[in-house]
Amino acid sequence: MRRYLGSLVLAVLTLIALWSLQQRDDTAPPAPAPVQPSSASSAPVAATSAPAAATPEAATSTPSSASPTSAPAAPPVEPVEPDGEPVNPTEPAIPRDDLQARQFSAYAQAAVTFMADFARPPTSVSEQQWWGRVAPQLSEQAVVAYAGTDPQNVPFSEVTGPAIILPSVAPSELLTIARVPTNAGWYEVEMTTSSDGIRITRATPESGGQR
Repeated sequence: MRRYLGSLVLAVLTLIALWSLQQRDDTAPPAPAPVQPSSASSAPVAATSAPAAATPEAATSTPSSASPTSAPAAPPVEPVEPDGEPVNPTEPAIPRDDLQARQFSAYAQAAVTFMADFARPPTSVSEQQWWGRVAPQLSEQAVVAYAGTDPQNVPFSEVTGPAIILPSVAPSELLTIARVPTNAGWYEVEMTTSSDGIRITRATPESGGQR
């Protein structure tokens, strides 16, 4: 009987112990679930990307309003009327002293003499005779330029008045211009001074004919 009682007590203790363990397991807090690494935290942080290359669309885009404003247009310039009377280029030059007056007189006479000899001669005068009078009055360059001229093709046949010396900014020994009237209009005779005296460099008709 004692043996059965001891076995019963042992069984009861065992049941109590099992019951206590079961109660402890039921009341214990649940273990925290393992944290799963997210894709954001597990992935390495990417380096800052480089600026995107310019595209054709960006290059041709409309400029922003910050572009500089164009400069204002300049105000119109009012025409300025010149003071004094307009200068007539055909007016005679005024000599500055007696010496220049004598020079102007010599140039005027040389221009008239040349034009009288250069004028279209009568048919009885040969080309050689005409050229013999004209050539000595020409400069070396003018001799080459006028050589071979047919005197019958000269437009005028006579000088109709005295020559007028025109104003010039060039020194008179380098260039002097005289206006000579003829029966075919005015001619401008250009002259220079050499060691041989006054020489004619060119004679050209003025546009507009007789004035």
